[in-house]
Amino acid sequence: MKLRAQMCEMEGGRASRRGGIIKLLQERRAQANMAGREIKQVDKQIESALVRVRISEADIKTQQESIQQAAATEAWYKSKYTNEALYAWMENSTRALCFDAYGLTMDFIPVSSITLSQRGADSGVFELNLNSERYLPFENAGAISTWKLELPQHVRQFSYESISDIILHLKYTSRQGGAQLHASAEDAVKRLMAAADGVSEGDGLFALIDMASDFANAWALVQSQAQARQTGDLLVSLGDIGIVLPYWSVGYAVKVQSVTLISRCSPEVGARFSVDLLHGKDSERSFGDGVSRASGWDVREVSNLDAGIANWGLRLKRKNQGEDLELTTVKTILMQESSYDHYKLNFVEMAVSPETAAIIQRKKAQCCRFADSNQWNRFDSIMLPNATFLFHNPDGSVITKGDIEYSWSSTKDWVAFFENEFKTMQTIHIVGPAEMEQIAPDEIKAIWAVTYHAGTKGHEGGVHGTGGGHYHETWKKVGDDWFMASLRMERLYWKVLSV
Repeated sequence: MKLRAQMCEMEGGRASRRGGIIKLLQERRAQANMAGREIKQVDKQIESALVRVRISEADIKTQQESIQQAAATEAWYKSKYTNEALYAWMENSTRALCFDAYGLTMDFIPVSSITLSQRGADSGVFELNLNSERYLPFENAGAISTWKLELPQHVRQFSYESISDIILHLKYTSRQGGAQLHASAEDAVKRLMAAADGVSEGDGLFALIDMASDFANAWALVQSQAQARQTGDLLVSLGDIGIVLPYWSVGYAVKVQSVTLISRCSPEVGARFSVDLLHGKDSERSFGDGVSRASGWDVREVSNLDAGIANWGLRLKRKNQGEDLELTTVKTILMQESSYDHYKLNFVEMAVSPETAAIIQRKKAQCCRFADSNQWNRFDSIMLPNATFLFHNPDGSVITKGDIEYSWSSTKDWVAFFENEFKTMQTIHIVGPAEMEQIAPDEIKAIWAVTYHAGTKGHEGGVHGTGGGHYHETWKKVGDDWFMASLRMERLYWKVLSV
């Protein structure tokens, strides 16, 4: 029994040691597996770090290339141009870019003119369709605009003197400004009214009345009398001038303080008549013979009236009763000053006909082309022999070259100077559209913007520069053609680009 017990004890000890060894083996295997996974994780981290290193190396290379390119660009700029020439080139490039952008914008503006075939409610299109995909005339052009109606001058289908009124139907939509904009607009009107009240108590307010438009019937009547060559005085009955005053002046006691008559006619016609101002039955004041001139207009004035606004008129007297007075050559505007009237209208100047504008535009283009191509013998078809020329800076000082002033009193002298100057120089002149104003039947003022380039002829060496400014010109009608009578060039800038 004892021997068997010892054997069992020995077997139990061996089993205990075997179990401990197995447990230790399992723990070591688990630790080995954990160490292997940690090694794999570290390998992944190493790979990620290597990728970041390659990215950083690529960034460094890119930065180095950018630095090299910037250095090369700087060296190129410094080696090719001076600083002044560089900025002059940049200025010209920017100017050209702005002009191209402007031209691109103008190419997409709405239709600016239409041809009318009916006398009433003509839309200018064959079929008016508000849902059409195409733009209608003047669509998106804005409601604030200036309109001009042109009629055929050579072949008339009816008497233009029979036109009494022209009605323009303007349909537009506006954006909702809200209560705040509404209140601001009303406040602005109130401030304007308050300012008008203050001015009317002092110097007074002014209204400009166009006889041909505001009193069309009276003006047509006196024209018909003049055309019929009736004897005696010509009466222009205006009646109550309150019809041309703004509506808000109805509640005020309007008093006329002075009347200024502004008319335009030839000196020969103006010397053949006098004008009297009529008010009521007994009041008659003469404008007298004192006439002042302002931009081609005759100005006559009668002051210290202090009269009401009803029963006004004009009497045109022939100084020689046996002589005809043709009022068709006279364009008259009556300007009425009153205590509570506030109008500001522009004088209606003579409109330049499209045919005349085309003639002047064509001759101006020829003038530039003849100068650029040295065709100096062809300027007789453009300029009058006694045309005058002046070239000056913005401050008014005359441009000079040595002791020679850029001022000539004849086309011959002007041609002789520039023909000699341009023998070794090549130029190109670029002019824009002209601002034209007809101040008399035979005289037109025109202003042109010009950019010009000039350089020594040949491919290499010499001088190259660019400049610009405005031509202020007077054109005179001789027979059926127009010729330049004077030229004044205001040079705004001149840059030498290279030498």
